[in-house]
Amino acid sequence: MKKTTVYDDERLVGYSLEEIYLFVDPVLLQREGTVYRLEKCGSAPARLLVKRPYRVRLGASRVIRATVHPLERTIRTEDLGAVEMAFTGSTAYGIDHEMEHLAGREIHGGEGGLRTFRWGG
Repeated sequence: MKKTTVYDDERLVGYSLEEIYLFVDPVLLQREGTVYRLEKCGSAPARLLVKRPYRVRLGASRVIRATVHPLERTIRTEDLGAVEMAFTGSTAYGIDHEMEHLAGREIHGGEGGLRTFRWGG
């Protein structure tokens, strides 16, 4: 999912569009950069510190995009066909996380969990 907020500074009102992607036969083509972040997955008892790519490039035999517009109360769908797409930030983290699941791997925090953090002032 990708969220984009549209905000009118004069009227002081905005809305967030949500783009939800369905990838058929997804293939992770490229991972770039490293972002350390805390993630919790499923029934895991705690969040784990994991490494995720900042950018990913994903290919698929077919991509369907649904755009949800809260003010119009509409959902528009579009079949993008077979494409390659690039994502950054939180969308890239989510894609990398879900691709691990599709590969049959559990999410592991090789960097420890929140409980290993030191308190500072």
